[in-house]
Amino acid sequence: MRYIPAMARDPSRIIKPITPEGRGRVDAALEKFGLLLVQGQWEIPSLADLLEGAPITTKGYSYDYVPAWNLREELCTRPDIALCKLFRGKSTLVHQRHWPLIDSIARMAQRGVCAGRGGDLPRVMYEVVKAKPGLTGESLKKRLELTGKEGTAKFRRAKSDLESWLAIVGSEAEEGEGRGHTHDQRWQVWAEGKIARGVTTPHGEVTLLEAADALMKLTFPEGLPAKAPPMKKLYPLLALLA
Repeated sequence: MRYIPAMARDPSRIIKPITPEGRGRVDAALEKFGLLLVQGQWEIPSLADLLEGAPITTKGYSYDYVPAWNLREELCTRPDIALCKLFRGKSTLVHQRHWPLIDSIARMAQRGVCAGRGGDLPRVMYEVVKAKPGLTGESLKKRLELTGKEGTAKFRRAKSDLESWLAIVGSEAEEGEGRGHTHDQRWQVWAEGKIARGVTTPHGEVTLLEAADALMKLTFPEGLPAKAPPMKKLYPLLALLA
């Protein structure tokens, strides 16, 4: 599937091709980290920068990122790659070798959500999604009676938190005749997502310290840098663990 945002469909815009060299850099980074961001400059590489061979710092929804978005869609069709909002709460490609660990930590974080550690609204939203799997975002808002600008802001914050805590996963909602709906998603609990369903040998439960240590080693395979941010900042779901 080739992803081209509406603002990038201007025929005067030239979308850069994905080069063999760019693919090579992506493959090498996936081998080293097993985690890749889609865009941005943080502690782990991003598809956009690897394809370009240099940092892309364009702000907002830009055609500069279209090659990365296209490669993201391509990689997500592979059975060994999944997408979730893991690192810094941002869209992160995760290789299959890390799925058992990520799934184990996610399930522990979900218990934190159910215990109310993330607040009342995320807890209630999670329970509604669990009871009504496949519910669209608009239907979810109505069930929770979140209306107006304030209600929409609360809904988006809670939804974003639940995604970054690996409690819920979204899939594109469809409208008539199977056409994709670009403004809404259907929500399922984590257990219905690609990573959870793809784990064949579950990882044993870990403590908060063990989870933080394991994620640290994934993020910094060459050793922890002197000024590394707190792991809870890099991986928001750690805040939900007891």
